[in-house]
Amino acid sequence: MIVDGHVHIGKSTRLQIDMDGEGLVRIADSIGVDKLCCTDLTALFYDMHEGNRLLFEEMRRYPDRILGYASLHSTRFGQEGLDEIRRCREVYGMRGLKIYSSLALSKSS
Repeated sequence: MIVDGHVHIGKSTRLQIDMDGEGLVRIADSIGVDKLCCTDLTALFYDMHEGNRLLFEEMRRYPDRILGYASLHSTRFGQEGLDEIRRCREVYGMRGLKIYSSLALSKSS
């Protein structure tokens, strides 16, 4: 079994990515990748709740292929961040966590 441990869905002009679950699985099929550990760019750069929900929808569409990583784009969310991680694990069935901070997000405090 081949697992890609770092892929993204969503859209980011900065990263030059515009990908959904269907496209991701199609590419994985073409290169022989069986499972995809995935985060959603909306969660990383804009809204963690919305992005994690969008990823969950793709996980439901491709349950045998896409393994979700919950995204938390700042460690400063405190209890709200912990609640989101719990929701992603218990409700969405995500199996990993990506804590991501960027300069743009860090300066907004």
